[in-house]
Amino acid sequence: MRKNLLISTSIAVLIIAAVYISYSTYSTTNTTSDNANNYATTTQESSNPNPNPNPNPNPNPNPNPNNASTKQYGLVTLRVGETVLYSNMTMTLVRILDDSRCPANVQCIWTGTVKSEVKLVSSTRVSTSSIELGAIITTEKETVKLVSVTPSPVAGEIIVPSEYRAVFEVTLLSTSSNSNTNNQSGACFVGGCSGEICSDQEGIVSNCMYKEEFACYKKTSTCKRQAGGKCGWTETQALAMCLKAVTP
Repeated sequence: MRKNLLISTSIAVLIIAAVYISYSTYSTTNTTSDNANNYATTTQESSNPNPNPNPNPNPNPNPNPNNASTKQYGLVTLRVGETVLYSNMTMTLVRILDDSRCPANVQCIWTGTVKSEVKLVSSTRVSTSSIELGAIITTEKETVKLVSVTPSPVAGEIIVPSEYRAVFEVTLLSTSSNSNTNNQSGACFVGGCSGEICSDQEGIVSNCMYKEEFACYKKTSTCKRQAGGKCGWTETQALAMCLKAVTP
């Protein structure tokens, strides 16, 4: 009887020990698995700090990155590097190319001139042009004239590029064309520093660069309406001979 009791007690102890060992093994396995999963999740989050990156951080880019100021047609003053925006184009004063104007405190036999470089961007092309004081360049729809450049040179002083201010007159070609058409029957005027220009506009100025051929127009020709309706110097034999004599 006592022997059977000891056997039963031993079997119960073995069963309890087996259950305890199984539970401990299962608990340890699950804990290790959970730690591994947590480590994998932590590693993934560290390698990808922004799980939803924005592929376009600036969905509304500035359509005018240079912050160009919009102007109406007419006179406009630009600094070197400044851009002006019109309905059909943009114009940038790139630099002052040449400033040979006579200094304000010096007597010169020639007044000199100044040239600027401008960049014109339209819907069909991009161009960079040199324009001299008083000269005009044209685009598809506009005319651009360099009216003045400040400051004036002073002997012994250097003008740095940032000090320059250039005044341009920008007009629509259609406006100029209509003006010429309406004035086809009007008077013609002699203009320019040397009287070398014949046009339908009074008071036209030039760059004041003298050439011997300019004297030929005043001596041997007449400023009047030509066959095409535009003002110009009448071609005569005396004019042709004079131009041939002074042209190298």
